[in-house]
Amino acid sequence: MTRFLEKPASAAERGASNFAGMMWKEKGNELFKKGSYTEAREAYLNGIRLLLSQTKSYNPTTVSGSNSATIVLGEKDLWAEFLDVVACANNIAQSYIKEKNHLLGLEWLIEVHRMYDAFSIGKGSPNYKWNTVRVGIEEFTTTRMKPLLRQASIFNELGNSAAVTSAAWDAYVLVGNVQNDAILKLAEECYIESRLKKRHPDPEDISKITYSNADLQIRGAWNKLQVGKGNGHPGSRKGFASVLWKGIDLQAKVLYTPG
Repeated sequence: MTRFLEKPASAAERGASNFAGMMWKEKGNELFKKGSYTEAREAYLNGIRLLLSQTKSYNPTTVSGSNSATIVLGEKDLWAEFLDVVACANNIAQSYIKEKNHLLGLEWLIEVHRMYDAFSIGKGSPNYKWNTVRVGIEEFTTTRMKPLLRQASIFNELGNSAAVTSAAWDAYVLVGNVQNDAILKLAEECYIESRLKKRHPDPEDISKITYSNADLQIRGAWNKLQVGKGNGHPGSRKGFASVLWKGIDLQAKVLYTPG
């Protein structure tokens, strides 16, 4: 886990560092648009480091809580600086997604969530999953919803429908009381009603899935097989016993039933 324990920067030092960080962020945006993703990532990393007024390089954290420098942003109500840091991390994730590097893309999307957790800790808010920081700033909500929807998109491509629904639900519940056109549009993109109805993985998606990533992809799908129920229907508490489940191995394309 990356920890920054250096002496806090003075106001003048922070101002100069923030300006330099914004310049690196804009440079990253230019490189991203050109498709120079490796160079763009280097620029965004420099931007994050300087926006956090740190001299050390920034790496994604490995456990929840993120780094102490992001916590300081929450303590001082530095909303603008925090959102710029999050934008850089989001764009790093996007650069990996463009390169079809799902694993590193997800790592940086998760890093965004940890940044929000750290900001919440800095503000002294209880850091429970069901108690997120909600403020009347549109960008604060949209920049947290977008990486969750990107996670859902990655898992949808891989056929991991349970992970799709989980990420989409986490985005959907962020809507809260701050509702405007931009936020409501993202809420619609969650497709939460249809996704909650899916089985995981869903048999209807099997034909669309290519087995391509052993680290992230779930191999298999399940489908009910109705069996005889004898005289009449079983009671409600015995209903589940009236079905068997068959699975499809995505790699071998072999049907199997549990023995």
